[in-house]
Parts: sequence; structure tokens; C-alpha cells
Amino acid sequence: MKGRYGPPLKRHTLGTTQGGVMAQDLGLAEKCFTENLRLFANTTTEAEKYNLYTGLANLAGGLAAEVASLKSEVRQLRDEVRRLESRRT
Repeated sequence: MKGRYGPPLKRHTLGTTQGGVMAQDLGLAEKCFTENLRLFANTTTEAEKYNLYTGLANLAGGLAAEVASLKSEVRQLRDEVRRLESRRT
């Protein structure tokens, strides 16, 4: 279904893993907020909506980057623990 502003983003149910929200889900959230900003918010007539969607898009983007960074750190720590355990035995 194509709206007057172009095709909407594909509907998606956010998923989780054992570790929590996946970084790609936060990326999708950022895209959805950006799309809402483009479709529904006007800086002059709807400044509150504009600021809301801008803030949510920025928040989702920042969280996605942080999740990716934390996953990388956890992976490094697991590798270090395995290395130390293998030295011990």
C-alpha cells in the first residue's frame, strides 16, 4: 500500500534475544521515527511533533550504537574469560 508520501516502511514486530533488544530493531525504530517526522511533523505548524519525532529518532539511533558497542565489549570479555580458563587447566 502506497501512501501519498511514498510507501510506508514494512511493518515489523520488534524482537528480542536473550540479551535484550536487538540493535537492528533499534535501527528500525529510528527509521520509523524518521519516517513519522517526514510524514506528520512540520517545523512551523507542529513544532512539538517535530521535536518529539526528532528526539525519538536520535534516541533510537544512540541506543542502537550503544547496544552494538556493549555487544562488542561482552564478546571481548567472553573471549578473555575463555582464554584465562584455558590457561588454568
